[in-house]
Amino acid sequence: MKKAFLATMGIGILASMTMVSATTGFADEAEAKDSTANFTITAKDPVDPTDPDNGTLTLKEVPSFNYGVLEASSIYSGFTGKAAQAEGKVLVSDTRLGTSDWTLTANMDKFTNSKTSLEGAALDLSAVGTLGEDFTGVIKDDKSPVELAKGNGSHGKDEFLISAENAKLTLGANPKANLAADDAFETTINWNLSSSQPVAPTA
Repeated sequence: MKKAFLATMGIGILASMTMVSATTGFADEAEAKDSTANFTITAKDPVDPTDPDNGTLTLKEVPSFNYGVLEASSIYSGFTGKAAQAEGKVLVSDTRLGTSDWTLTANMDKFTNSKTSLEGAALDLSAVGTLGEDFTGVIKDDKSPVELAKGNGSHGKDEFLISAENAKLTLGANPKANLAADDAFETTINWNLSSSQPVAPTA
């Protein structure tokens, strides 16, 4: 199974020198009694009628990143490790029966606007999932897929909260870039969630 999501990432250009920025029971003490506790398994979320009976593997949320307004000089000379302006979140949900295995990859293209394409961008991401997986990798602007996280066999909702400081953008030098004040550049991040198991396995 493979599922793709798109997210955008943007920067703006500033030509000036300013950076913008259970019930309890009582028993007769003389007589011991037994009680039971039980539950039944269902893969279907009772509050989500779109959830198939056998569960799903879903990429529910992916982040977009914004890097604010940059001086033209930083585009010409390049920069390293610029933090995003806000945190982002990746949310993977695996409620399937059986084995939980999945891989999350991402790739991106170059930052562009209507007249210019910038070279040498790389997005360095890191986080830890609520189910314990590491989320880390550097996505370069050559469309090459990069593995960011793998399932560790745990089921449920796995949230990766990427802090602004852990979403760092690097850009190579672009001395020939054709820039103007208020130019905006954007790229698309392609997120792919895949698994060797069916999306909704037979119970």
